[in-house]
Amino acid sequence: AMSLKLYKAGKSTVEIVKERNLAASIVEGHLTDFIKTGELQVASFVDEEKLNTISEVVLANSGKTFGEIKSLLNDEISYSEIRAVVNHMLWLKENKTVEEKV
Repeated sequence: AMSLKLYKAGKSTVEIVKERNLAASIVEGHLTDFIKTGELQVASFVDEEKLNTISEVVLANSGKTFGEIKSLLNDEISYSEIRAVVNHMLWLKENKTVEEKV
């Protein structure tokens, strides 16, 4: 919750990492978890083109691990971006707005 509070206060991920003395992957993990709850928007972490690319690969490879998904994508896409998109897809499913948003 502290990472979310700092992020909403306008701090960048890099600033939060320094302030909290945590690894970037941990802070990004904290923040992307809030996409699943709807407290943060996926657009804060992933542009529309990457969102579409990652979504397509995830949907076509249901049940695969993040590592397997990552290997199917180009190197410019990070694990945090994959996690952000997967959490966004879970939020959409939970809120039953897939047809409206995708």
